[in-house]
Amino acid sequence: MATVAALLVATALGPVPSQAQDRSRQIDCGQTSVGLVPLTDLGPGTYQGATGGLYPLGTNTMPPAHLALGLAAAARVVPRNAAGDPDPAGSVVFASVGFSNAEREFAEFLRLLPATSTIDDQVVVVNAAQGGEHILTWADPAGRPWRGLEAALAQAGVTAQQVQVLWVKMTQRVGPSPLQPFPESALTFRDQLIQVIHLLAERLPNVGIAYLSSRTYGGYNTTSSPSPEPLAYEEGFGVKWVVEQQIAGEGALNADPAAGVVLAPWLAWGPYLWADGTTARSDGLTWRCDEYSADGVHLQGEGNAKVAAALMEFLREEPTAAWMFTDRELPPPPTDLGEPIPTSTIAGAAPPSATTTTTTPVTTSPQDGEGDDKTGDGAGAPAEADGGGPPTAVWVAVGAGGALLLIAVAVTASRVRRRRRSE
Repeated sequence: MATVAALLVATALGPVPSQAQDRSRQIDCGQTSVGLVPLTDLGPGTYQGATGGLYPLGTNTMPPAHLALGLAAAARVVPRNAAGDPDPAGSVVFASVGFSNAEREFAEFLRLLPATSTIDDQVVVVNAAQGGEHILTWADPAGRPWRGLEAALAQAGVTAQQVQVLWVKMTQRVGPSPLQPFPESALTFRDQLIQVIHLLAERLPNVGIAYLSSRTYGGYNTTSSPSPEPLAYEEGFGVKWVVEQQIAGEGALNADPAAGVVLAPWLAWGPYLWADGTTARSDGLTWRCDEYSADGVHLQGEGNAKVAAALMEFLREEPTAAWMFTDRELPPPPTDLGEPIPTSTIAGAAPPSATTTTTTPVTTSPQDGEGDDKTGDGAGAPAEADGGGPPTAVWVAVGAGGALLLIAVAVTASRVRRRRRSE
């Protein structure tokens, strides 16, 4: 890409928790560990019957066929004008979407950019993550975060048609989301994340890549956290299963133009951020209590800086992220794509299809303040790993409103098909 334009940086302005909200929950620095193993270290081991690793077969390495698909998607990331047409004088927009933690962490990432001389001048980085907007508000087509996304893009002087790459970090919130045992907690999160991905593909017609991350450690607020442990840990499985469904060829997540109508961007893990408090991961990552703000939920100072550094390091090393740097080129795709990889990580059953899952979606009205700062109605937490798996029937996501999700997925897919056929 040419490097003649100035780097544009914008941050979405979301509500900041008031002092009264922070005082409503006191940080609990006593729970420095919950005894769970990060997915990256769990590998082929299991958590309540579910295999670890970021990718299939308990590995942290992306299957070569999926990498090849991602490199093809990255090759289509080119400067575009406001209408979304390829234009040598246009921009490549990289945006964050998510809740308040992601907003604060990405704001710190933005501060790294001026000192990173190899960032391509045509890359526009937009912080569209927003305080208070947990996954159910993003899964609502009429939800407030979609207006916030439009405002953030407008503030940066770019359009939805120019957004081509996303960093997505979502969370549930106990209260709007029922407190569920594992694996229902992760299956519910998976299905809600698929709804958000469909809406992102609909609202951002040229988005081709989405890097997904799950939460950091959530154990320092144990009494009223909006997403207590082990929920924060289990959301990592939800992200893992979304990525695995695309790897498995799930039609509702198709990102391959050669395979039919594209309904989703290419999906892959971004930086995996969970570590068991002060118990170091194999790569040394820990989360200390002093890296969290007074509510025990949001990171502050060094904590936000650690996430920002992890995201930058990920982008520097990720083969599909060459679009961001002037000193990088896309590598050639793998020559050996290998055999199809079984992707079931749930004991006794393959992951339910995105088009047949029966988890009930919930539509929420806009809330004031930080949605992930509000005290949930639920109490307690799901049982921790016991080394075994529950009965097979437990692995099926259930809900009386299952037909509603089928309708939501079908309607969104239909909209995307109509729009892309008209282009």
